[in-house]
Amino acid sequence: MEELLKQILGKLELLEGIPSKLEVIDSKLEQMERANQERFNRLETAALELLADSKETKEFQKEVRVEFAKVNNCLDDINGKLPYLIADVDILKEDTAQNKREIKVMKKLIGV
Repeated sequence: MEELLKQILGKLELLEGIPSKLEVIDSKLEQMERANQERFNRLETAALELLADSKETKEFQKEVRVEFAKVNNCLDDINGKLPYLIADVDILKEDTAQNKREIKVMKKLIGV
């Protein structure tokens, strides 16, 4: 009987230490939970910033597309007028050559 009481007392002593060990475990779990919450908050903030950046990038891409369309329209306009401009330059070259010939003839007539 005495032996049984000693065993029971030994077991009770072991059980008495469990609450303090559980408190330590609880404390560590709370620390881990706070650290995880902080990490989650940082990740959430970063994700929201990336989302905002993504929206800004998409808006910028739309603006760039509009500007490209304007540039392409201008290029199309220039390309449409270019053959006429080249033809005008060719006519001016011919007129200039003709004018030079006429000036030479006039100089000969005048005797210069």
